[in-house]
Amino acid sequence: MSLAIVVAGVLGQLFLGFSLFMLAIFAGGGVANGNSLAGWQMSILNASMFVLPGLSAISIILLIHAYLHQGGASANWWHLLPLAGTAIYITFVLQIGGK
Repeated sequence: MSLAIVVAGVLGQLFLGFSLFMLAIFAGGGVANGNSLAGWQMSILNASMFVLPGLSAISIILLIHAYLHQGGASANWWHLLPLAGTAIYITFVLQIGGK
């Protein structure tokens, strides 16, 4: 794992984290504005504003840890962690939005 790949990955995860924050705000707001939602559904939407970018932060920490401890190229699989969370979030929003 080279330093250039780690730096590029960290910058990519930072951009992804900010993008996921905006996705959670606008998608959640759009669904909440047009539907009558249960309290637990609103709680999930509210928590997603912090959880989705948090997954990017966790990926950054794991990538830096792998680099500092001479991790192999398989450590790059941690980049998929926020994408898996995003897929779950989008599925949830589509289900409660009725689309």
